[in-house]
Amino acid sequence: MRIKQRLALGAGVLALLLAPATAAHAAPAGKHCVVSASSGAPMVCYSSFTTAMANATGGRVTDAPANPKAALNDEKLAKKLNDLPAKAPSTLAAVSNIVISVEYTGESFGGSTLTITGTHACDDFLSPVEFTMTSLPSGWNDDIESFKGFANCAAMHFLHIGATGPFNDNGFFFSRTSFPSWLDDEVSSIAWT
Repeated sequence: MRIKQRLALGAGVLALLLAPATAAHAAPAGKHCVVSASSGAPMVCYSSFTTAMANATGGRVTDAPANPKAALNDEKLAKKLNDLPAKAPSTLAAVSNIVISVEYTGESFGGSTLTITGTHACDDFLSPVEFTMTSLPSGWNDDIESFKGFANCAAMHFLHIGATGPFNDNGFFFSRTSFPSWLDDEVSSIAWT
């Protein structure tokens, strides 16, 4: 009997070792998450991009297209998002509901989304850095393939946490449909200016 137990235990361990690996870092498929680059509030995910955008903007944009790829090509939505800082009531000054970028798990704005918010628009200069996300939220590290910035915020995507290591083409960008191969699905932190 003891031999059968050992063989069963060994077979179980072997099955675990041979099972296909799952991507522990993968963003939830079909999810649209919102996180603040400035408040430290936890990330919240939704099944709909429209709902995620309504949450990200504090309810000021409730009609974003359901398809996130179509949304990024929607000029009306882009104008609404870029105008949010100017239309923010003074009582919302410290609230983090200005969309500064939307990050995508797929190239060309496809896949799941991570909408990142800040407390204000970025200025017109490359310095100082306005916001830094020193590490991406759980499920998003090494999973970003494209992005688009809003509220005058250009982003620099870094290979390592802490906004360190190599970064995208030595500069800040307002939009990327893909990253260089060495950074594609390897982004670990982001800075905005």
